[in-house]
Amino acid sequence: MRASHLRPIAGSPDGAVLPELDAALRARLAEVSAAGWTIFEQFETDVRDRRFHPFVAADYDAVLAALIAQRGTGLRFLEWGSASGVITIMADLLGYDACGI
Repeated sequence: MRASHLRPIAGSPDGAVLPELDAALRARLAEVSAAGWTIFEQFETDVRDRRFHPFVAADYDAVLAALIAQRGTGLRFLEWGSASGVITIMADLLGYDACGI
């Protein structure tokens, strides 16, 4: 892969790089992440503020960076405890054979 298609991973101590994504895919992934945070914030208001459930949302940006770094053909992704399914959706959009439980 040409270096012009790579970008540094934010906060990566080893200087690892990720392949660039096309604008449409990057926009869709941002929409899914934003929707996930909206769901989480509503959950916080409706459930956690009433001391009902210990759910903690994933760091979508960190998970996305990991999914992109591992991206390849024929890969499968299983998210155990997928809650709203945001991460499973991201994996699917990136081409993984993705399933969330």
